[in-house]
Amino acid sequence: RDPVPGVPLQLSSHPHGNECPRCGGHLRVLAPTSSERLDLRHALFESAAATGITEELRRFAWWLEQRPPFSVVVDGPNVALAGRNKTRGMFKQANVLGMVELLEAYGENVLVLCPSYGFFSNRMTGLPEHLRDKLYMVPLPTRASDDWFFMLATVWPEREDGDRGRTLAVTNDLLRDHNVALLEDGAFQRWVSAHVLRYDFMYANGKPKPVLLASESVTRQAQYSSNGFLHVPSTDDGRWLCVGPQNQGPHADEA
Repeated sequence: RDPVPGVPLQLSSHPHGNECPRCGGHLRVLAPTSSERLDLRHALFESAAATGITEELRRFAWWLEQRPPFSVVVDGPNVALAGRNKTRGMFKQANVLGMVELLEAYGENVLVLCPSYGFFSNRMTGLPEHLRDKLYMVPLPTRASDDWFFMLATVWPEREDGDRGRTLAVTNDLLRDHNVALLEDGAFQRWVSAHVLRYDFMYANGKPKPVLLASESVTRQAQYSSNGFLHVPSTDDGRWLCVGPQNQGPHADEA
């Protein structure tokens, strides 16, 4: 079988990407702890309560619990409007279809989220039957945020199955408005690093072709490598400080 276009979802090792050139230890993506995931769930419901959509979010959480875990949730409006002028209503259903097809080719169980108010619901009609089974139309007041829903889908219910063991959210939303409001900075960065998957579109003969961008191979936070050395990231130049016993590690003489 020919390889699927795009970048596989699994994290992989890259020389000098997640391997320290001094000690030879490997750094990793730091996922939120179980406690931080619980904090995020609570914070999402608190935010929903502040905007009057608690019942809608609870109904969605119940809906998730009735189904096998989704491995990927797609931020429908973000994908459908990618690279387009929102004020002109350039909602591209083909973007969503292409993204679902690509993810399914990787063997992912996909969920697409989309607000149910007029602009979006009118453009999600006439979908192929197989996609309708993967679509959840979020019942929201006009212009209410749907971000709480795809964020909740990544941490509800608690997942223990599968090789990756976590649900990814496909979105290019920078989520600037949610950092301070939901979790302390380090925990939110770990959630983004472990759960958010970015993408791009190429166009051939006017047809969109989605490309998944490689996930971060390392979370830029202080952490111990696989061989016990402490690594602290620089704040300005992308380098790391490797802290450990002198003259240890396969490349210690080269440091």
